[in-house]
Amino acid sequence: MIPMRANRLLAVTVLSVLGMTGAVACDPEEGGGDDVAASAGASAPTAAKSPAGAPNGLEKLTVPEILTKSREVGSKLTSVKFTVAYESDGAKLSGTASSAASGDCAGEFTQDGKGKIEVRRVGGKLFLKPDTDFLNAFLPAKAATLKGKWLTDSSADGGRFGPMCDLGLSMQKAIGVKQDGTPDERGTKGGTKELDGVKVVTVDLGESGGTPEVASFSLEGKPYLLSVDGGAEASLSFADFDKAVKVTAPPADQTVSGDGLLDG
Repeated sequence: MIPMRANRLLAVTVLSVLGMTGAVACDPEEGGGDDVAASAGASAPTAAKSPAGAPNGLEKLTVPEILTKSREVGSKLTSVKFTVAYESDGAKLSGTASSAASGDCAGEFTQDGKGKIEVRRVGGKLFLKPDTDFLNAFLPAKAATLKGKWLTDSSADGGRFGPMCDLGLSMQKAIGVKQDGTPDERGTKGGTKELDGVKVVTVDLGESGGTPEVASFSLEGKPYLLSVDGGAEASLSFADFDKAVKVTAPPADQTVSGDGLLDG
């Protein structure tokens, strides 16, 4: 089976979102939209600071043991904040979101320098608020009508941005796991270093001879996965482990149906 490498999980999730924006860029009322702008390499997010704690001895363990211990604590998280940067074939997406195991989520994402979209998910319902630049780039014919509005998405899978909300907790649970759910014990243990003031041990999860995919695990307190650096293509960092995520639905008079607009 193909291993569930961190970048693979990230790519599948982000490409789902890029599929949405690629679709709405071709607004039927306009007959087309702007091409996706090319951009420079993805910028690595600032490393997240782990909760303080006593040394956990993770650096003394083997790669399979490191991945297992981190996955065990990651699977018990009630919430996490993540920052993502991704680029592939000229398409770029970046942003930050906080998500809870309950499904509630709040964040903001930027696509190709063409505006931002605010995301909220509360009680299983997804709300998206594109800014003016985003609307002008991807929904020019509807920009005036939708300005300042929240778009709702009633699709069963939570819409295109639903998976983005789940990315942080999904990565914490999937690190070192194949697509079939069995452990993936490959990886090369690196040294220890400080990441944003936190001592970490690194593991290169990349394929042999391929692009390094370096995961950093906290050596202080619980052995959380703090970041994954996939070079120019993708990177992730994590923070605010188990901190409450408070999300409120926007007022009803500020929402409109986004069904059809959000189809990929």
